[in-house]
Amino acid sequence: MSLICWLLLLPAGGLGAFRASDVIRQLNGDFRLELNIYLDCGGHLDELLPRQGLPNLLLNTDSAEPLPRILGRFSERSLTIACGGDNRTLSGMGQLLWGLQHLPVLFVLSSPQEFPFEWALGRGLLRALALNRSDAGLHVLFNVNGFIMVPWARPLAKSLYIVRPFEGSVWAALIGCLVLATVVIRWMRDETSSLSATFLQVMQLMLQQSMSSMRHFTQGLRHVLVFLALFTVGFILNTLYQAQLSSSLTTGLYMRQINSFDDLAAADRKMLMDEFDIEFLTNLTRSKVIQPALINIALKAPLDDVFYHRKHLNTTYVYQAMEDRLHFELFQQKYLRVPLFKTLPEVFYQVPFFVGLRHGLPFAALFNDYLRGIFESGILLKWQGDAYLEGIYSGEIRFHTSPGLRIQVFDMEFYHCTYILLALGWLTSAIVFLAEKCLPHARNA
Repeated sequence: MSLICWLLLLPAGGLGAFRASDVIRQLNGDFRLELNIYLDCGGHLDELLPRQGLPNLLLNTDSAEPLPRILGRFSERSLTIACGGDNRTLSGMGQLLWGLQHLPVLFVLSSPQEFPFEWALGRGLLRALALNRSDAGLHVLFNVNGFIMVPWARPLAKSLYIVRPFEGSVWAALIGCLVLATVVIRWMRDETSSLSATFLQVMQLMLQQSMSSMRHFTQGLRHVLVFLALFTVGFILNTLYQAQLSSSLTTGLYMRQINSFDDLAAADRKMLMDEFDIEFLTNLTRSKVIQPALINIALKAPLDDVFYHRKHLNTTYVYQAMEDRLHFELFQQKYLRVPLFKTLPEVFYQVPFFVGLRHGLPFAALFNDYLRGIFESGILLKWQGDAYLEGIYSGEIRFHTSPGLRIQVFDMEFYHCTYILLALGWLTSAIVFLAEKCLPHARNA
């Protein structure tokens, strides 16, 4: 369907040299029209009727009889003149133009306030067009998806690698086993040995260290069983710890990734959006299409700022855009060892890519076959490749490079946690040593 709509503001029947009758006469001559339909123009007929021999049809929406339906050759050769912009006139316009294929419409109003554009968009003639209640159709070719791109997880500090091979529960269980083994071995020795010396012996067994001063096979069966248990558990834990640490040093460790909308809503991130996108997101959350918590991370900013930060891959914010646009922006990180951004797999919104066609066209089927052929031939991939090349030539795409080509596995940062543990051990040893020296003197005194 094609809709041609003119809006003529004509106070007191004319405006300068332009009169409504002159405009109607000119339109009739230019478009070779054969019928004029006047809708709700009872009080302005003397000013509107042109001096021509065309047939006129006078209609009024206040009439109890339903509006007629224009058929035959007049369906494409008629001009509709509407003299009001209220809801009744717009509804009557939708009933009158139910099956026309060519719709030239002329609105003659005395002031722009008489035309309720919002009502027309929501419930009037345009609503009938949007609901496909007319002789037209939209041939959707495919849906363009909108996605959200989030910053890649930040790398974990090298100083924490030494404690990351095991989870916190494993470390707690390991410490509990060491304490339990120390107490049991000291109890089996009738509490004759020092508690600290027993703890050091258990640590030596767990860490696969030699104990030349102690022969377990001479201590009885119970000592042999404890030795075998500690040696087996220590061997397994040591091997697993070294394998996990080597793998972490090779591949690197990162903080938790954002993989879904739920993770994004719970993360401490802000999604940079303009006013229109925030309103769109609000409507989505109100209709419960996506997680309502996403509206809490939206940060309003001018559209130019959104484009600037997204183009330069600023990892401070989260961004949303069409799929092809995100691919264009993320093409800049092609040569990075670790990417700056990733795209969430969930679809944020969809926009149909369509071509409007009127029903009954003889070449509609041929046109559809042609469109399907050119898209199956890979024209979209060709457009994408050309867009990348043009982006590189124009400077829109600037490839990011990694800061260094070599991976420093054992740098000074890696030993920070080790040095801290060593310092705590020395401090604890010094406190214990001073306590052992000072307590006997305090008791004697």
